[in-house]
Amino acid sequence: MSTPYCYEYPRPMVTVDLVVFGLGPEGLRALFIKRKKDPFAGLWAIPGGYLEIDEAIEAAARRELKEETGLQDLLVLEEIGVFGDPGRDPRGRTISVAHAGIVRAPLPRVKGGDDAEDAAWLDPRTAGASGVRPRQDPGEGDGVAPHRNARRGRVVDGWRRPVGPLPTGLTK
Repeated sequence: MSTPYCYEYPRPMVTVDLVVFGLGPEGLRALFIKRKKDPFAGLWAIPGGYLEIDEAIEAAARRELKEETGLQDLLVLEEIGVFGDPGRDPRGRTISVAHAGIVRAPLPRVKGGDDAEDAAWLDPRTAGASGVRPRQDPGEGDGVAPHRNARRGRVVDGWRRPVGPLPTGLTK
């Protein structure tokens, strides 16, 4: 009798990641977590984690967001892309399903939980001044976990372009 889910071919790990935006008194903010565990303990990253074997992808994204930040109520949560370049994650072959989320103003309180040491709302346009910015060079130490960094840079850059009116309810 064979064991379920066992195949002779290697399989990648699947993760979900979230770029969550909201408007605070100072303007646009994005949600980041500070990693508690290796790899990249102590560095900032976007929230996310592994998909469980019997879990729907959106449910995994919502679960990881709640576990790592305490945040549950999103106005919008949309899948925005799949990222999976070989070698981008030191833990092994990983494919990430990325999501963008929006929260209502005022920004909800967040707190690091599970494998996140801390959680914070940062300005995605000027986060470089806080030591959080897209990597320019693979060897550059910038305070951001590299395996999630490339995705964050692409997503944030995409949100810098005009996207039309904000969804109803985002602001008061």
